Amino acid sequence: MLRMAMISVSALVLSACTAGPSGLHQATLEVDIQNVAPGGKYRNLGPITARHGRGCGLFGSQGNYEGAVIILREKAVARGGNYVQIVKQQDEYMSDLCLDRAYIIDGFAYKTSE
Repeated sequence: MLRMAMISVSALVLSACTAGPSGLHQATLEVDIQNVAPGGKYRNLGPITARHGRGCGLFGSQGNYEGAVIILREKAVARGGNYVQIVKQQDEYMSDLCLDRAYIIDGFAYKTSE
């Protein structure tokens, strides 16, 4: 019984360590992220959402703003964007009987019009 508990705890710890965001590359570093719509000539590419962290209570991984921004940048680049307007941020929250540990950012992706 004790051995099974140790294996479960080890698996949980290892899965939490591998749940982090992927690394940035040059294009993602060039994505401008602000709380206001861009001025000038930008084309709206539509809504974009980043979710960092997951799971319920002790059985998940804690999300944070920095991780969500990395994911937001990667998603913007994948859609051809170079600017993101953040419209909503949400830290962990209660969902039914579960404390959802995700950090979520909603926004709009934009691309410079030429």
